[in-house]
Amino acid sequence: MNSEYQLHILIPLYNDWESLQILIQNIERIEYLKSYSIHIIIVDDGSLADLVVYPKSTDLSIEILHLKTNVGHQRSIAIGLQYIADTQKNIGKIIVMDADGEDKPQDIPCLLSACIENYNTKIIFAKRNKRYEGSFFRFSYFIYKFIFRALTGFSINYGNFSCIPQKTVKMLIYQENIWNHFAGSIFQSKIAYKTIE
Repeated sequence: MNSEYQLHILIPLYNDWESLQILIQNIERIEYLKSYSIHIIIVDDGSLADLVVYPKSTDLSIEILHLKTNVGHQRSIAIGLQYIADTQKNIGKIIVMDADGEDKPQDIPCLLSACIENYNTKIIFAKRNKRYEGSFFRFSYFIYKFIFRALTGFSINYGNFSCIPQKTVKMLIYQENIWNHFAGSIFQSKIAYKTIE
């Protein structure tokens, strides 16, 4: 299949297998994605063995990379991107999203369209308007964003939910800071990106 219609969906995961199954079912229902060959890569970030419930799908190719230990969310993303770059000849596009319900699968078509409109040369991020975690997390995230702006001069108003075109994957995976912060490594690398609502 033409790489234009290849789609890899990278999902870092720690113990949240029930949410993952719901996410996969919701992805399967999106009519816009029916023309794509979809391969889901799940990076299991050291989930507790008794919590693992293997996802089921009738239409989607699903592969799980089991990490022996918990390395953290950002490193799980980096491992997944490296794995895709090393094993797939026609990457097409990579959607990076969380399984926790914060990233909405119905927004994937908007990310893909924006990527195509930008000639597959920019990484497209979905702006995160509101988070639904507890107050401690929101406070910590506010402090994190404040420190990030103080150190880099950039405001960060999005998470990891993004579309990465094939043309930028190799540049991205060679950024040493990708292991610490996916979005931050893109700022540092000067890879072109765009944020959409």
